[in-house]
Amino acid sequence: MRSIRMLLGTVGLLAVLGGASAWGQPSAASVSGVWIEVTPGTVDAGSSVALRADCGDNSVPATVTSEAFGTVTVQPDLNLLTADVTVPAGTKEGGYDVNLACRSGSTATTTLRVDGNATAEPTMGPHTGGGFLAKRGRGGLAGPGIWLIGGVGALAAAGALGAITVRRRRHRPAR
Repeated sequence: MRSIRMLLGTVGLLAVLGGASAWGQPSAASVSGVWIEVTPGTVDAGSSVALRADCGDNSVPATVTSEAFGTVTVQPDLNLLTADVTVPAGTKEGGYDVNLACRSGSTATTTLRVDGNATAEPTMGPHTGGGFLAKRGRGGLAGPGIWLIGGVGALAAAGALGAITVRRRRHRPAR
């Protein structure tokens, strides 16, 4: 019985510590900075892509350029800058830089892949904070988010095991 309590205590402690470390750190997607995202990140020539960007001050338009589709202006839309653009049908396969130029002078870059094997996964350029302190990666569940999910799962499993143990004790016949 003591070993079960030790196990439950250890699992609960790990769950709390894992969750606490995740809550204290912002995810990469919420870190303030300048970034550009292309969705999908890989397309066939002739397909459309959605552009989302953040220049810090998203009340004014910004410019996005790429050899894949030329120059487009991203417009303010719900606290971000957005636009849709079509990659011309004659665009050759390969990776193309997509460059964001903000009115403040800040920039960000990501890559659009024109390929025969299109995917719906977006790509996001680094959060540059003005173009000089790039942070690699797109965020998502990598890093602290996965610890939070694992901690909550472990806590739920520990709670279920504890409930089963208590229920078995209550229904044991008296000796």
